[in-house]
Amino acid sequence: MAKELLVQNADVTCCRHWLSLSLAAMVYEEEALPKRMPLITALASLDEKQQPLHIEYCHDREEIADELGKANKWTELLSLLRSSLLRWQSDTESPTDLVWLTKCFRKTKENCRSLKAELILNMSGGGTFKANSSSYMNIFVVETLSAEANAWHRCLRGPGGVNLCLANLWLFAEEDFFDEFMSLLNQDPVAYMALVNEAAENRGSQGLENILQLENLLQGVQSSQYCLLNFLQECLLAAAGSARSLNEVNLALLPTREKLVPLLKDLTEEPGAS
Repeated sequence: MAKELLVQNADVTCCRHWLSLSLAAMVYEEEALPKRMPLITALASLDEKQQPLHIEYCHDREEIADELGKANKWTELLSLLRSSLLRWQSDTESPTDLVWLTKCFRKTKENCRSLKAELILNMSGGGTFKANSSSYMNIFVVETLSAEANAWHRCLRGPGGVNLCLANLWLFAEEDFFDEFMSLLNQDPVAYMALVNEAAENRGSQGLENILQLENLLQGVQSSQYCLLNFLQECLLAAAGSARSLNEVNLALLPTREKLVPLLKDLTEEPGAS
């Protein structure tokens, strides 16, 4: 019934928003889970922009996830997890909720590897086309993986984020997550360096090896170099077109240049040279 009501109000934005909020409020109540499951599955059909339900806020979130799995509602569970991961913010949300969402997603992903998702297409002449597709299920998994990596990237940049990442080194053991996470870090040298500084002090810790791999560090260097060169070029253009002195740019760059010169000297020395 709840799903039918959401469909009926699909074209009336205010009504649908009010209805979805009301349904979500009912899910948070401590009613018996079987009574709330139709509401949960109905809300899971909404996209992340319309999704009011935070599964991580539910007092029985473990039971909800288990029940959705038992009912073979894997796409619905992935949808709820993805929505929560996309919304998670380091300054307003709980780190423990992020850890739970991540662990729940990874457990769910393992159960979805050999499954198919129902694909429903509306036909131009009316009616619908339905098919079960493993590729469609893979899309759900990949989109949730991306949301997971982005949530941890926001966490890393937030207060205490580095320490939380180091306290959860199991994160980096999964190759798919690590690749997605590193692609974000390589585009954000400041966040990457914050993690590298701590990783260097805990170099022997299992799970940090890849953070300090030369290939990954070089990508961070290339990203930093791109930013520095482009910022410097714009600084010179701005200074040349104003009454301000180019010496201001030189003074801003001087500390970095003084630190880089010894490092670059090491690079240009011949191996074995005294």
